[in-house]
Amino acid sequence: MQRGNILREVQLKLHNVFLVPFAAQETLPGNKEIFHGYGIVVGMDTHDSAVIPRAQVPLVLSRTKEVYRVWHAHLAHISRLDRNTLGVRIDDTFLSLLELIFRACFAADRFEKISTVSAAIAKSDILKFLLQLAWEGKVLDHKPYGELLVGLDEIGRMLGGWKRTLSNKTPAR
Repeated sequence: MQRGNILREVQLKLHNVFLVPFAAQETLPGNKEIFHGYGIVVGMDTHDSAVIPRAQVPLVLSRTKEVYRVWHAHLAHISRLDRNTLGVRIDDTFLSLLELIFRACFAADRFEKISTVSAAIAKSDILKFLLQLAWEGKVLDHKPYGELLVGLDEIGRMLGGWKRTLSNKTPAR
């Protein structure tokens, strides 16, 4: 009889031993919270996004990605011959434009930014011309061509404003 009580006392003493190795023991629930149901699922899913700072993606880059997604969605609907010629060329130009804008966003030197933004503006103009060729050759319908052209015009205005801002901040030599 006494032997059974000793085992029971040891079991009660070791009941919370598994919580000891954790460094954040105060954040873990205790016996009362677990067995009596205090605060179950309340506050378990809260995540404060303001605590974790995210890198800000420049608007011109995100807008270019959106326009590229529109293009890529319509690329599958183009005939095989046109997709493998003009479609590939337009796709490569889009990707080059995205790369130039990305490089300009994270360039350290101001003069490098200006030259990269200028190259992105030229690439955007080439892309508009290639899309016009696709539209005139009836490779693209009116609706996707209009969507892409409106998006590229907006991107061109953003790039032009960005270049003007960089040029105004740069002292003359």
